[in-house]
Amino acid sequence: MKLSSLLDEVLTAAVRWLAGELSQYLPPRRPSRFSFRVREVITPMGKVFEVSVQLPEVPTPNDIATQELVVTVNGEARPAVDVDLGETSVVVGAFAEGTTVEASLVYVDDSVNANRSPARVESLTVSDTEAPPEPGVFGFTVKQVFEDAGPPPA
Repeated sequence: MKLSSLLDEVLTAAVRWLAGELSQYLPPRRPSRFSFRVREVITPMGKVFEVSVQLPEVPTPNDIATQELVVTVNGEARPAVDVDLGETSVVVGAFAEGTTVEASLVYVDDSVNANRSPARVESLTVSDTEAPPEPGVFGFTVKQVFEDAGPPPA
């Protein structure tokens, strides 16, 4: 084996190890798409679904100053919310099954004109798609049974 190929292997292994060690200090990866996350919540009033918007990673380099999120519920728009560029998700509310939720995300730059990107729109009809939890462990009991027809078989 040549010394150069041995050094390549050692260097590659060292870089992989270092990357693995450093990954624990990095923030979690953000989703690459704009999407919804739905979580079932049981309340004293019944079952509702907490809906959050998963925000995509903001492209870099950029001159984006803020993200603007507009949520519409069953056709009624809520006021626009400025979302910090570092945010990865925003809880938009808890809704009953069948509720239609639409979210529109726009990037606004830091120019004097506050230029706006085209809107990215996603929509969702809230529904229960989560299966119940898996049942616990169960087993069998085996019991020998004798009939009254006589003594047990030998």
